[in-house]
Amino acid sequence: MTGNGPYAAHAALVDPARPRSELWRLGFGILMIGAIMLGLGTGLDALLSSLPNGADFAADLPQGDRPATMLVLLGSFGFLIIAVNATVRVLHNRSLGSVIGPGPRTRAQFLGVLAVLAGLGAALLLLPPYGMDDPLLDNLPPGAWVLLLPVSLTAVLIQTSAEEILFRGYVQQALAARFRSPLVWMGLPAVLFALGHYLPTEAGEN
Repeated sequence: MTGNGPYAAHAALVDPARPRSELWRLGFGILMIGAIMLGLGTGLDALLSSLPNGADFAADLPQGDRPATMLVLLGSFGFLIIAVNATVRVLHNRSLGSVIGPGPRTRAQFLGVLAVLAGLGAALLLLPPYGMDDPLLDNLPPGAWVLLLPVSLTAVLIQTSAEEILFRGYVQQALAARFRSPLVWMGLPAVLFALGHYLPTEAGEN
């Protein structure tokens, strides 16, 4: 893949991954990320369990059915960012920034996509259908919702960023450094992402 054509910007993102792009590094890196995540998650559970009523809080954490547990659950995805950072430094001798991309371009593209998504969200609110099959119920009083909104948005940003850094950053970058075909470096991360979110007992066969 060259620096010209429809994937020129992507080629620039992949370039830092090329010097140490052996497939064994990717395989071992995924295992390393999983091990770090397991260790940090276990540490978080131990810390929460040591607090007053912490055992109940830790038990409720996977459901995230309270504001506090949901915020901790989403924030814990920061462990994934830490794990990817450690992996690329140890196995690939580069920084987390090389996985995300150059700062100015990253910020500009983030703001550009955010503007498009905000417009799309506004359009969806204005367009039919206007009802839901089931009535919507308030989960929080409006005042509490507004107060929690900045923290909630930060937690959601951590969660979504962590998954993108892993799947569309580390994994896609490593595959693109080895394979020219977009079917490989776009398709395989998408399949792994889908498999990681396949929860038929919780979300149905969607």
